[in-house]
Amino acid sequence: MKKIFIERDAFLLRTAVYEDNILNDIYFEKQDDKPKEGYIYIGEVKNILPSLKGAFLDIGSEKNVFLYLDGNIKIKKGNRLAVQIIKEEEGEKSAKSSLNLLLPGRYIMLQTLKEEMEFSKKLTEDFKENIRHEIELYNNTGVIIRSNSIEVSADEIKNEYDCLYQIYSNIKRKEDYSSSLGLIYDFNGILGKLLRDISGSIETITVNDIKDRCFIEDYIKGKINTEVKSEENVFLNHGIEEDIKELRKRRVILPSKGNIIIEKTEAMYVIDVNSSKNTSESSIDKTAFKTNIEAAAEIPRQIRLRGLSGIIIIDFIDLKDRNKKKELLDMLKLGFKEDRLKPSVYPFTELNLVQITRKKVTPLSYYLEGDPGCRDGKRLSSLYISILIKEKVHMEKIENPVIEVNNIYKNEENSLLYYLAGLIGENFTLLFKEQAQDFLIKH
Repeated sequence: MKKIFIERDAFLLRTAVYEDNILNDIYFEKQDDKPKEGYIYIGEVKNILPSLKGAFLDIGSEKNVFLYLDGNIKIKKGNRLAVQIIKEEEGEKSAKSSLNLLLPGRYIMLQTLKEEMEFSKKLTEDFKENIRHEIELYNNTGVIIRSNSIEVSADEIKNEYDCLYQIYSNIKRKEDYSSSLGLIYDFNGILGKLLRDISGSIETITVNDIKDRCFIEDYIKGKINTEVKSEENVFLNHGIEEDIKELRKRRVILPSKGNIIIEKTEAMYVIDVNSSKNTSESSIDKTAFKTNIEAAAEIPRQIRLRGLSGIIIIDFIDLKDRNKKKELLDMLKLGFKEDRLKPSVYPFTELNLVQITRKKVTPLSYYLEGDPGCRDGKRLSSLYISILIKEKVHMEKIENPVIEVNNIYKNEENSLLYYLAGLIGENFTLLFKEQAQDFLIKH
């Protein structure tokens, strides 16, 4: 059974999905005006760059966004277009957008540049044939029938298609008649995405924001049978931040006391599997296989939670048995089954290495930020540290309701600054002490 936890504040919306009390997925969305992946904007063409086969559009944000153009698309400077963000801005790089609008539902996805019906590979031919007879495509749109459409009737799929087409019609009207630039549709952000994509039974959804609760209850009505609860300090009360902090560690302990070590190099990620303190089996071969199987079950979760992407190499403990190697690969593929980025798992190489490729993703930038001076090139972000400060202050006030903020700051060994020093290590500078004190006085 799954449990979902959602916490919103002025700066950040965070969600965590637990399955059998183990953190399985995290999503976050900064509460700012920067273009978000999946959001649809009205933009005006500012520059056309034939050499790059693209153009830059003003969508009302600080930076213009890049639009790739294939040979069939003709635009002019000054044109107003509805575009969808397909990659968020990163550093100095602009966000990337597309004219192919993808409107996701729980059972289908409407698309605007392909006037055809596509199906998930998991669906049977009989099911596909039935849907082709039951659903007629609207002009200038196509659909992708998702795998969980098998759970519902053709009428329900058609109803969702009708709703998505109505949304698309409204977007087109705004594209044709709107006098202003900017966001025109956001699909309810990561909350909408989470509820559309989640599968399996959900035991509870816990939220801290009343508007989010109302949206969730309205969305799941008749679709998902689950309890929605309201609660303050959701992440703190359920120890979620402690689980997230574990993702910064390079070593992950397996159930049998073996471990995996995750390292980042210039070109790729490398994951090393070690039997370490695993002495549960009677022979070296059995110990190696048990450790490898546990690692193969854990590695997809770590890759997903840490947002690892590009090339990932796994160095399992050497095995000679081909059948056992196949079991390891099957376990890895099973772990990636619900990964929305659909990583590719390749067979063992002659050196007994397994290669995985995963689409590039935006890292957990609310949690970590770049720092060339750190061993892995990252450190805790200032936004994440501010979250930890607020939680620490809240805990201190619960334990001693009459304590003053300045006393929390000055109380020597129990001081918040000692707590922060342990989090930040070498990056804990005098400058940050002053910033922390200012934060405490204001909050």
